[in-house]
Amino acid sequence: MLTPTHFPRHGQFGFTLVELIVTMIIIGIMAVSVLPRFSGLSDFDAKGFHDQTVAQLRFAQKTALAQRRTVCVTVGSTGITLRIASSDTVAVCTTGSALTPPFTPKAGSGLGGGNFNFLRMGETDGAGAVSGTITLTITGADNILIDATTGYVR
Repeated sequence: MLTPTHFPRHGQFGFTLVELIVTMIIIGIMAVSVLPRFSGLSDFDAKGFHDQTVAQLRFAQKTALAQRRTVCVTVGSTGITLRIASSDTVAVCTTGSALTPPFTPKAGSGLGGGNFNFLRMGETDGAGAVSGTITLTITGADNILIDATTGYVR
């Protein structure tokens, strides 16, 4: 049988000191485990810059193939710029117009590598290729590899 001592009194509200301390300890443990994830946002930014650069290179290769024109890729430390040749008989992009992808890539930093061209059939001109591969480096992310003979971007 239950006695009146098993039920709380109607006038008592709040938490005990032990409950408050245990809650603070749990919040502290969660903060310690989650905080390092937010301090590594630069890794997420670098990966995003990598993915957007790969997408931009694939767009350049597919445009060269679809338009049967040379697309010149200029590599800068904050991103790449694309130019398309003025006609299908011109192999350089000095007289061509800027090629704007259908998306706007975020600017990043730490991109390195040499300039090269995607030719009419989607392959590269091989400029800067070592063992058949053009390598672009990004600080804090994986390298971007372009197969010089096929133009495949990975």
